[in-house]
Amino acid sequence: MNSGELQVQIPKSQLTKPEIVQVAVQNPPPGGLSPTLNFNVSYPAQVRTLNVPANDLVWDSKAQLIYASLPSSYGTNGNSIAVINPVSGKITAYHFVGSEPTQLALSSDSSYLYVGLNGNGSVQRMILPSFSLDINVSLGTNEFGELNTASGLQVSPGDSHTVAVAVTSDSFGGPLEFFTDTTLLPDAITNPTVNSIQFANSSTLYGYGNDTLIEVAVNSSGGTLTKQWNDALSGQGGISYDAGLIYDNSGQVFNPATGELVGSYDVEGECCSSIDLLPESANNATFVVGTTPFFSSFGITSYNLSQFTPQAIIDLSQFNGTITPTFISWGAEGLAFVINVGQCCNGPEYQTILVQSLMMKSPGKAK
Repeated sequence: MNSGELQVQIPKSQLTKPEIVQVAVQNPPPGGLSPTLNFNVSYPAQVRTLNVPANDLVWDSKAQLIYASLPSSYGTNGNSIAVINPVSGKITAYHFVGSEPTQLALSSDSSYLYVGLNGNGSVQRMILPSFSLDINVSLGTNEFGELNTASGLQVSPGDSHTVAVAVTSDSFGGPLEFFTDTTLLPDAITNPTVNSIQFANSSTLYGYGNDTLIEVAVNSSGGTLTKQWNDALSGQGGISYDAGLIYDNSGQVFNPATGELVGSYDVEGECCSSIDLLPESANNATFVVGTTPFFSSFGITSYNLSQFTPQAIIDLSQFNGTITPTFISWGAEGLAFVINVGQCCNGPEYQTILVQSLMMKSPGKAK
C-alpha cells in the first residue's frame, strides 16, 4: 500500500480451520522479521439475545433446559425462575420463587433447585420438574441486624438433600454452613470467610474469599477445615473446579494436591474490562468470555486446557458491556452468559446471551 503498510489477500483454503495464528513479515537482508500480530479465523456461531436480567444461570442436563433467577425489577415475572429452551432461545415458563432470587444450585439428580433469596435472607428449595415450593431455610441476621444471604450455594454431589452455603451480609462475610433439608449441621467454618464455593466431590469442598483458598472435609456433621492457602490466587471473583484443579478469574490454575500453581492463561484484556472463565476438561479447553489480548473486541476465546495457549475465538463484537459471573455451558455446543450493556449514566441493562458453536465440541477444529 505504501512504504509502511502491506495488504495481503488470504486464500480461502487457509480459512477452513478456525484458530488464532501469528502473522509476521520477513524482509530479505538487510531487513529482518517484523513483530508478530494475531490473526483470528473465528468460529461461526448462532447467537440469541434475551432481554432477561438474570442474576444466575444453571443448566439442567436431564431436562435440557436453562434456569435463570430473575429479580423483582423484571416486573410481572420478577421474583421468579425463568425456564429457557436454549435451542429455540425461548422462555417457556416462569415460576414464582420468592423475594429477590440470586444464587442457584441444582442437585446432581435434577430433583431439586436451590435458590438464594436475598430479599428475606433464606434459601428456598424447589421440587423439579414441577417447580413447586418446598422447604425454606432462614440464614438469620448478623450482629447488626442485617439479613444474611447466600453469596455461594452448592449442593452435595452425593446427597441432593445437603447444601453448602457461604453466608454473607451487606457489610460482613459470614460462616460457611451446611444444611440437610432444614437442619443446620453442627460443624461450620467461621474463619476464614469465603464467598465462592465448589464441591470437588461429596467429601471435599473448596472455598475462596479475601485472597484465601480453603479445603474443607465434608461429612454428615457439616464441614471441617483441612487446608488453607493464603495469597495462592489473585483473582477477585469466584473459583471453578474441574478435574482436580482450581481456576480463578485472573486466569490462574492451582493444584490443591501439591499446593502450587500449575500455570496461568493470558486473559488480561483492556483496562477495566471484565471476563469470566469456564474450564471444560471434557473438551480439553478453557473458555473465556469478554475482551482478551487475542481479540480486540468482545468475544469468547478458547484456550488449550493444559498448554494455556489460545486456540480460537467466537467473534461477539456486536456486544459491549460488563460480564456478570454467570458463564455456563449447555448441551454439546452451547455457552451462555449475562452481560450488562447499560451505560453508567443510564443505569444497568442486563441481557442473557445464548451461543451455539462447534468451538465447544472441538476447540480449534472445524467440521
